[in-house]
Amino acid sequence: MSVVGFDVGDFKSCVAVARRNGVDVLLNKESKRETPSMVSFGTKQRAIGTDGSSAQSMNPKNTVFGIKQLLGKKFKEQGVQNEIPYLPFKVKEGADGGCLVEVMYLNEKVELTPERLMAMVLTDLVTIAEGEMNGEKVKDCVVSIPNYYAESERSAMLDAIDIAGLKCLRLIPDTTATALAFGIYKTDLHETDALNVAFVDVGHASLQVSITAFTKGKMNVLSQAFDRELGGRTFDNILFDHFTKQFLETKKLDIRSNARASLRLRKELVKVKKILSANSSASFALECIMDDQDVRGSITREEFEHLSEAFIAKVIEPCQKAVEDAGLAVGDVTHIELVGAASRIPIVASKISEFFGREISRNLNVSECVSKGCALQCAMLSPVFRVRDYDIQDYCPYDINFSWKKEASEEVVSSALFPKGNTVPSIKMLTFLRNEAFSLQASYSDAANLPGGMDRLIGQYDVGPIKPAKGDGKTKLKVQVRLNLHGTVEVESVHSIEEEEYEVEVIPEKPAAKPETPAEDEEMKDAEDASKEAPKEEAPKEEAPKEEEPAPEPKKELRKRTLKVNVPFKSTKTLRMATADVKMFMSKEVEMKQADLQEELTKEARNNLEGYILSARSKLYDSWNDYVTEDDRSKFSKTLDETEDWMYDEGEDEAREVYVKKTDFLRGIGDPIEERHMENEKRGPAAQGLVETCNMFTQLATSEDAKYSHITAEEKGRVLKECQTAMTWLSEKIAMQDNTPKTVSPIIMSFDIIKKKEVIQRVCEPIMSKPAPAPPKEEKKKEEESKEASPMEEDKEEKKEESPMETDGVD
Repeated sequence: MSVVGFDVGDFKSCVAVARRNGVDVLLNKESKRETPSMVSFGTKQRAIGTDGSSAQSMNPKNTVFGIKQLLGKKFKEQGVQNEIPYLPFKVKEGADGGCLVEVMYLNEKVELTPERLMAMVLTDLVTIAEGEMNGEKVKDCVVSIPNYYAESERSAMLDAIDIAGLKCLRLIPDTTATALAFGIYKTDLHETDALNVAFVDVGHASLQVSITAFTKGKMNVLSQAFDRELGGRTFDNILFDHFTKQFLETKKLDIRSNARASLRLRKELVKVKKILSANSSASFALECIMDDQDVRGSITREEFEHLSEAFIAKVIEPCQKAVEDAGLAVGDVTHIELVGAASRIPIVASKISEFFGREISRNLNVSECVSKGCALQCAMLSPVFRVRDYDIQDYCPYDINFSWKKEASEEVVSSALFPKGNTVPSIKMLTFLRNEAFSLQASYSDAANLPGGMDRLIGQYDVGPIKPAKGDGKTKLKVQVRLNLHGTVEVESVHSIEEEEYEVEVIPEKPAAKPETPAEDEEMKDAEDASKEAPKEEAPKEEAPKEEEPAPEPKKELRKRTLKVNVPFKSTKTLRMATADVKMFMSKEVEMKQADLQEELTKEARNNLEGYILSARSKLYDSWNDYVTEDDRSKFSKTLDETEDWMYDEGEDEAREVYVKKTDFLRGIGDPIEERHMENEKRGPAAQGLVETCNMFTQLATSEDAKYSHITAEEKGRVLKECQTAMTWLSEKIAMQDNTPKTVSPIIMSFDIIKKKEVIQRVCEPIMSKPAPAPPKEEKKKEEESKEASPMEEDKEEKKEESPMETDGVD
């Protein structure tokens, strides 16, 4: 079983796996640690990840990215409406008010939910993980989410994970994963004095800040703050708006109106932003960007910072909010870790350092720390590994209320069951006195900092029917509510509490018998009196038999006991997808994956056919020239040309089996020619090897060296005969081959010569390497003779055998 962590980013994703020697970040097929979070839909298949990024320039309207900004949101939310103008693909409203992405797939219009798109990204990440782990299947995983994700967004991510066929052990906030990757390796922490660390994650889409207190074996997230709209893409948009306006004024080019031109400019400006992080100025040039016109641009770091001034000022707000919510002063935060792709912008790091009044630390890999934290958390939750105990107390970012109506009244009662800052995970208990069914509603409080237009309702639960209490009283109900590891709310159980009286028979205990012996003081006194008097022997008195006391009669007592009875409840409104829909989307994802695989196999077969045509055509007049007749060469060349014309015309969109059949047909003509050529190349070295082997064994068999004197003449004769026979066979075959044209099948094959050489070695090697017999040992012989001549030793041995000390069982 694998232990994998997925950092699913808005722009790029990262995969890490926990192994016995640590945590490794895996490479994709381009040997890169980060994989684009993109899905491109084509006329024949999907292209995901690195393939999707490559296809984006040619197919921008059908390449989907930024999926996390649509996941779990309603179409009319302000955040979605702000996002749509920057997206080249079409986003529309679904029947449930959610978002739908419309693309062309297999030449048809297809509407896809963000959950399905996210599942496709996860499927690609799973492929990377399984490829690096020798095909081991990925099941258990931990997936990162932004700190600010609300219930609807977390539920949508869980649905996407289910569609991808994975089991999610936990959804973990980005900064919590980063804090885990930082703290679990620190061994110099105190047991009581906490180390307060600020984690500032300036990602592609948002800015997240977390204050975490570390003690030995424990981390406690004290606060979380964020800005959903301030990230690396904010600075990309600033540069894009600046230069599109400039080109519109100077060249009358409306770059925004052309999706492909906008994409080219955006990719170039990302490079410009990176250059400005290390240099004072940057420039770029794009040829034929639109209407056959070229564009050029340049900008200095000062100009860039001036354009970004309004947004850079907002960087401090989440930092200040996080410190306040943690109940600390700025000076109490003794360590600042800056991570995220956009953290490399100098002005951003400078502002954060200025706010905290200390230098920024960069002990973590800004792009990989989240995925490593996810893999560590997965190892801690999975039974596969034993990880040292480490307590993680996470943070609830919003106030979560539960409300209900009073019995026989329309008045609504609300309780802040999980206030902001509540520990995650957590369990709370609600107590009710009811005889009739009722409903509970979970929602975010009005004070929660949710985006405009986001629904505050989390879920609704109907409790009942309820068994009425005996008499005129009401049934006491206990409702257990859990804020689980994913940060989502669920009603875990409802049960009624009843007290009932029951009779039990109790047998009263017998009264303790009085001691017959006198007390210790009295015994001492009697002993003293007895010492003064002369001792008199008295006959013992017979004791009268005691009458047995009757057994006490059992009495009946009333006792009370508490009974817990499960009360039925159901969720009438939930943010999770229906199980039937999840299964349907799972099957569709499997179908799409199989179609992608089939298309890849078809491409491979087509490429093999095309490659063979090009290779065979070049060899016909080169290495194959002497091994094919002119007539056969002309026919084969014509067949190759016809197949190539067919492949680029009628066979442009054929099935894999057709390409394989065409390739096999061409190989049936070309392989015999290739075989004749290769045999001619191999025959000489093979024959030379056989000759050298025969000569070597012939020399050894005719050698007068003393070390071969123990080999009989018969054995040496056999070696000479085998070598002579092989040489005669080789000479005859080579003579026949020399008189055979190269354009026909060879008389003698190289593997026949190699086989003959192996026979010679198998027969001759044991004979010529047979070891000489060992000479008799003189010393041993003399020793035996001396033993025969000395009877004393014999007598000693006999005496030793007769000794009783050596005999078992003799006393």
